[in-house]
Amino acid sequence: MEIDANWLESVLRRKSYEESPVKVVDFKHDGGLAKGDNFLSKINKIKAKVLLGNGKYKTVSFFVKNQHDSEHLKKMSVDTGIFFREITMYRDIFPKMEALLDEAGITEDLPWGKCVDIRLYDRLILEDLSLEGYKMADRRKQLGLNASLLVMKAFGKFHGLSRILLQRGELPLDIFRDHMSTKDEDKNRFVEDGLKVLIRKCDQWGDEWKEATRRMKEALPDFGKKFSKALTPEPDEFSVLVHSDGWTNNLLFKYDVDPENSTSVKLLDFQICFLSSPARDLHMFFTTSVKLDVREKHLNTLVQAYADSLKSILTKCNYEDHIPDANEVHEMLEKRQALHFGDSFTMALVALNDHESTPDFEEVMKKSLEAEARGEEIGDEYTLVGNMSPTAEKVIKVAIKQAMKSGVI
Repeated sequence: MEIDANWLESVLRRKSYEESPVKVVDFKHDGGLAKGDNFLSKINKIKAKVLLGNGKYKTVSFFVKNQHDSEHLKKMSVDTGIFFREITMYRDIFPKMEALLDEAGITEDLPWGKCVDIRLYDRLILEDLSLEGYKMADRRKQLGLNASLLVMKAFGKFHGLSRILLQRGELPLDIFRDHMSTKDEDKNRFVEDGLKVLIRKCDQWGDEWKEATRRMKEALPDFGKKFSKALTPEPDEFSVLVHSDGWTNNLLFKYDVDPENSTSVKLLDFQICFLSSPARDLHMFFTTSVKLDVREKHLNTLVQAYADSLKSILTKCNYEDHIPDANEVHEMLEKRQALHFGDSFTMALVALNDHESTPDFEEVMKKSLEAEARGEEIGDEYTLVGNMSPTAEKVIKVAIKQAMKSGVI
């Protein structure tokens, strides 16, 4: 047979059939995620033994991600469109990003996993990356320098590819223009409510924190708007599609023989993606997931790694507009210090609280609505601040001091 296009087509068809499942011979549900590991959706694992076209057997495993079906969490998901955002990412945006990489001849690992199937508007079937050696780090211990550098490079690549799609008009702005909390209002109630509880908590920390308490009380009426403004890019700014939920539980790492030496990272959970400054993802990650001593000693190194990755992917993809350098990224972070402060008493608590103390979010939303109807505030036992771990307290205290120094409060 002549070696031509028809020959290659037959080879590829045969190979595809031989490696494809033709029958499921064993199937089981393999449990869900532990309490505190995921909040915005229901995730279960399925495992199966399948017969391949070549007659061999193979074990396959997937994560089934469903929209919440409980009353309040489902309403929140539908009202904010968060699940549909993630579906759009896997259905439309990632294929476009992969096409950009292919167009530029880039064969590096993707910083996201593969989606096997989608059911509009409430289900995703995602590959189980543990089969490739990826696993979740301990969110309460936070990350060291090596793992943090990998995340910086992944964000740089993700942001760079999104910048090109934005420039080409291939990002649906009706879906991704606004953050979920600012879609219908110009303030962030989640942050405002968290600050109210933090003020009460700070009152218990002694005389050293009296000035901080006073400043937070003064900042409270407008802080929700200030935080939302920091989320929103200005017209002339370098804006990208941000992950906006980039903390430890939404990252999977692969390691070499040394369990402390991570070699690759995958980003997970793209439900809150929206158009913003790169500072949105960097502040979230630094505040929730990087050890304090690593952040203090190596911030310049981390920012430089991000800037280098951003420049590398944009240059390889023939992007011709201005690319921010490390100094400009530092300026972005300084300009949006409100995000660092707000993340410290909201998302850092999600990341750093013990599993046992994590409130049930459905119950929290129910109690919050009941308290609002009575004209009251929800009890501290149902808040993240009211269940603060020692590590979270350290992170918050550092953030308060930085907010005072930068004039955020």
